[in-house]
Amino acid sequence: MAIYSEQGELLFGTYLKRIATRFQQDVVRIYASQGIRFDLSWFPIFFLLKDGEQYAVTELAKAVDISHPALNQILKALEKEGLVVIEKDPDDLRRRLVSLNDKGLYLNRKIQPIWQGIRAHMAKMIADIPDGDKLFGILNALEEKMLADNSLFENVTKGLSQTTSTQNENV
Repeated sequence: MAIYSEQGELLFGTYLKRIATRFQQDVVRIYASQGIRFDLSWFPIFFLLKDGEQYAVTELAKAVDISHPALNQILKALEKEGLVVIEKDPDDLRRRLVSLNDKGLYLNRKIQPIWQGIRAHMAKMIADIPDGDKLFGILNALEEKMLADNSLFENVTKGLSQTTSTQNENV
């Protein structure tokens, strides 16, 4: 749509959300078409555990860059589905260790061809775009820039305060 390219910076979040929503809807449909029940929020955790690794809860939260409470919600859902084992670390009883159980490992084997298909199709689609090979570098650089600078909120409201102050002086 023309509005997104015309108003790029202003509609940046909307544009990314629209692309992400379309991608996620298609992924959900792919899982459903294969008879697989898999919540998209499980993906980063499931992906890290896919090869039978065992992670401490704090390591998982850090690896996927989500809060401890958010991770606990996902782990509860995975546990409810019977896909993970959560146990105390024998070396440090304060730590909890997470791994896929047999059912989770079975689901992992079923889901691998889907992930490979998604990866292959997305790689082809991105390769077909001029400068598509730079897409993830640009997104990573943008995320780093957003983390390094003050937040959008802080920068914009600071600018608005200065503008309002100047306007009040001119009145």
